[in-house]
Amino acid sequence: MLTIFAEHVMFVLRMQTLRRAVTVIGAAALLFGALAEIWGGAHAQSPARQTVVIEPYTEYMWWLIRWSTNEILCSIPVDHEGPPTIEEVSKACGAELATEWWNTPPCKLNNKPASRCEGVYVYLATITPKEREVVVQLPKPTVWLTLEGCPQTTPDEVCPSLPILALTGEEPLPDQSIVAVQGTYDGEPFYCPGNVCRLQMRATPLLGVTVEFWADSSYGDSSEHYFAQVRAIESGVSPVPGGSGWYVDVISSQWLGKPLTSCARIWEAFPPAGTPPGCLLRITLSC
Repeated sequence: MLTIFAEHVMFVLRMQTLRRAVTVIGAAALLFGALAEIWGGAHAQSPARQTVVIEPYTEYMWWLIRWSTNEILCSIPVDHEGPPTIEEVSKACGAELATEWWNTPPCKLNNKPASRCEGVYVYLATITPKEREVVVQLPKPTVWLTLEGCPQTTPDEVCPSLPILALTGEEPLPDQSIVAVQGTYDGEPFYCPGNVCRLQMRATPLLGVTVEFWADSSYGDSSEHYFAQVRAIESGVSPVPGGSGWYVDVISSQWLGKPLTSCARIWEAFPPAGTPPGCLLRITLSC
């Protein structure tokens, strides 16, 4: 009997210990999850690209007054000439008074005192020069695309060799700078310190490859993520004897090079390699 009692006591103690361990592990997991969420949220947020400026303005203070008692019911500050709008009256005085003012007919005295008129009216009480803080949204950084090593001035627009795709970050704020340009080229990541990234182009399929790119600013944020479709196809001809040439095309909103053919711009698709600029052909149908 004593042996059975001892075994029962040991079983109860083991179960209590197990429950405590599960409770501690669960609490630790919840704490870790909360800290991870806070840490991730803090790191995911970029600083707001905005500033506060002091703006001078003129305040026009209107009073809402009841005709019958000459009582000032409320004050309505506005920053424009002319009487306040019903929205401004509603914000300052409430919807009920605003509706009453809106429905008040003009007061026609006709040799009677103003106190005999019904409803309420607005009266311009003061005009005061003032200043206020205004939040101004600042322009974000951007990235532009150009080609290096391909003048594209030959009649058939053939590059003598595979050019460099140059990505140039631009920071519009005078006291900030681009610290890096990065992205992916056909799925392969790249990272370039500074404001310029030069990528050696490679031969591509006929449909080209996708380039995703953006710029990081010293402000602590990044530009939008831009995309480009780039293509480099061997032409079989060369501006110099014994060499090779390349048809190179780029489709992107950030392209600063020679304008694309109209088809590529409108359809956002490459024309056949080596197609002359006028890629729309007139087709004559005959019966």
